[in-house]
Formats: sequence, C-alpha cells, structure tokens
Amino acid sequence: MKFSPKDKEDLTGMKSASTSLPVKKEFVTSLTFPGSRPMSPEEQIDVMLQQEMEIESKETKPSESDLERYYYYLTSGIRKDMIAPEEDKVMVRISKLISNTLLTSPFLEPLMAALVEEKENDYYSSLMKSIVDYILMDPMERKRLFIQSIPRAFPQRVIRAPVPWHSVYRNAKKWNEEHLHTVNPMMLSLKQLWFSEFKDLRFVRTAELLAGKLPLQPHEYQDVIQKHCMETRQILLNKWIPTCAQLFVSRKEQWIHFAPKSDYDSSRNIEEYFASVASFMSLQLRELVINSLKDLVSFFMIHKDGNDFEEPYQEMEFFIPQLIIIKLEVNEPIIVFNPSFDDCWELIQNSFLEIIKNSKGIPKVESILFPELKGYNLILGTVNADEKLVSDFVDQTFEVFQKNQVGPY
Repeated sequence: MKFSPKDKEDLTGMKSASTSLPVKKEFVTSLTFPGSRPMSPEEQIDVMLQQEMEIESKETKPSESDLERYYYYLTSGIRKDMIAPEEDKVMVRISKLISNTLLTSPFLEPLMAALVEEKENDYYSSLMKSIVDYILMDPMERKRLFIQSIPRAFPQRVIRAPVPWHSVYRNAKKWNEEHLHTVNPMMLSLKQLWFSEFKDLRFVRTAELLAGKLPLQPHEYQDVIQKHCMETRQILLNKWIPTCAQLFVSRKEQWIHFAPKSDYDSSRNIEEYFASVASFMSLQLRELVINSLKDLVSFFMIHKDGNDFEEPYQEMEFFIPQLIIIKLEVNEPIIVFNPSFDDCWELIQNSFLEIIKNSKGIPKVESILFPELKGYNLILGTVNADEKLVSDFVDQTFEVFQKNQVGPY
C-alpha cells in the first residue's frame, strides 16, 4: 500500500511533520554607542542612521489611499477662518532684521509682496499640519478617517564638530584616576578616623601635669615624661594602626582595583597607592609630634617672665606652680644646686627628644595587610631631631630656662 506525503500518518494517528516550512527570521538591531564622548562626526551620523532605520522598521509605509486622504486634510480639511491669524508684531520683528535700504527699495516691492504671501501660506500650512498630525496620533481617529499610516517627517540631523581637547582631557583623567590617590575615598576615611579619635592625642599631657602635684623632683619629671610618651606610643601601635588596617580590609572595593590581576602584572599602581597612604599617615603622625612639642613649650612658657622679681612685688606671681625642684646643698666652701643647671637643662632638652624617639618605628598599614612583605621600608615618617622646627622649640624653651636662673643667683 502506498501513501502520499500529505496523507502519511504515524502509528499514533498524528500526521508526520516531515516537510520543513520556511521560518521568518527576525533581525533585532541594537543601538550601541561608543564608550567615550564626544563622538566623531562619522560616529554621530552612524548612530543617527541606525536610529532612523530602527524607527522605519517599526512603521508601515503609507498607501496611495493614505497619502491622498492625508493630503486632503492638510489642504482642505481645516478652513483658514478656523485658525487664529498671525500676530502683526511677528512681521514687525521680521522687518527689524532686514536693512531699511532693502525694505524701501521700489525694485524689491514685488519680491517683498511675494515673500509676505509665502510667509502667510507657510504659517497656515504649518498650523494645519500640526493639527492634523495631532489628531492622527489617536489610533481611533486614524481608523475613523481611514488613514492607517502617514509619511515620516524628513529627519533632522545635527552633527557636532569634533572637540580637539577631548583626547587630552581623557588622558589627564585616566592619569589622575591611576596616580592621584589623595582623592581616593580611603584617604577621607583615614582623615575622619584621625579627627574623631586621635586629634587630641599628645605624647605629653601637659594639662594633666599642671593639674597634678607640682613641683616634681627631677627623676619624677623624667619618669612622667617617659610614661606619657610610652602610653601614646602604645595607643598608636595597638589602636591607630590596627584600626586603619581594618578600614582597608572592610572597604577593599575602594582600592583593590590597583592590585595586579595576575602574577605577571606590574605592582607599580598598588605600590604608588600605599606610598601615598603612607605619606598621608606620616603627615598625621608629624602633626601629633609637632602639637606635642608645642604643648611642651607652652608648659614652660608659664614662666616666660623669669624669677628676677623687682619691686613692687606682685603677690600673685608667687602662686604660679613651679615645675621642677632644685635642692640647695652646702658643699664646703661653696653652695651648690642639685641637680645643677646644666643637668636640669639636659633633662628638659631630653623631654623633646623623648617625644621624637617614641614617634619613631611606627609601622605602615601595609605591614599588617601584607605581612609577607620583606625588604621594604615599612616605617612611617616622623619629625627628625635635627629639623629646624625642633631647634626653634628648644631655643624658645632655653630662653625661658635662662630667665629663671637669675633668681637663685
């Protein structure tokens, strides 16, 4: 028994789908813009043409009947008496843009009349078209007027001239993003941490000294200075640096893009970044040291007037707290001071050096983040004892010390 292809059925009684039907392929064009701005003139025209093609593919072309009916409504569907006439001041504004020589020339009167008539016709034509197009925006009105589609307006294309500075700006922006780390969000976080928790920290707490028991024995003064400096150093080591490291761990997304993507990539960017972080934290440490030195100078400045009291005596001057006790001893045949003035000055001078000494050796934050780093300078910078600002502070204190040697003599 023979079967024709259209009568062929399988054992289940269903017709076989052995014949293949052509499938209509749909091409979806996606609009892709260049990754940078501004675009070149060629890129701009390509984007415009692509947009026009997409719009045209979604619209149907008007038929002969659509064009005929559309043209009828544009020319005869709306009477002129139904449209508000153009204001007279429009013609006045236009006339102000034309030279009086041309307006008053008798040879140009026919041309002027023709242009005025053309302007009026364009005014009414544009309004009629706008009204008809607005009405046809409603699908129900299109159906009522038997107009399925209308002609597309001629596309208006505006090409912007190329910007000559764009490439320079783009290169500068890229360089700043890769190398200008002072604007990185982590710098702001470090700054906020410092001002919220450590801005009042000092190596020598002079307010506590003045509120305590004064005067002090020389060895007591030395012990207090060393104790204060060591306590501040421990705060920096055990709180400031670990807290900064924790900020970097919790906000890794703000700096991890500087790290090399593989073992073969350069680590220059991440090294530059943490060098900038170290510089910023070194400035904070220097600020702490300088403020501590200033406070120590102010601590001695309460005796800047010296102790060479002259008549008439001011009783209130005797209530100024003394800082260090110097014992008077008889060493036949002379009377000596214990400790001597030279030893006292060495003790005071060492106070400044003690502050600087305890600020040294503070590790950088990457020493905690990357403990495997070896062979790098992982210590924050601070104030050096041979800097001019240190010598200026010491000289100011020495002047006060000299003024207070007059009284004992």
